[in-house]
Amino acid sequence: MWIESFPGRTLREAWLYLTPDEARELRGALDAWAADDPVGSEWRTQITDSDRQLTLLVSPDVGTEAFPRRFHI
Repeated sequence: MWIESFPGRTLREAWLYLTPDEARELRGALDAWAADDPVGSEWRTQITDSDRQLTLLVSPDVGTEAFPRRFHI
């Protein structure tokens, strides 16, 4: 796992505050992903309000070896 403020700029920590409706929206999106055949495919979803956006990406390329490769560490 890694967290970015935008692609290429990592964050060490982030807090996410959701309304109950936003939490249900996120759970519904994750349930839909898990109901499909998620192995080997990349998937993303977004939750937005008037001026903020959360993008969640699930990818088989995300792992302990992917972080240094992505950021040339």
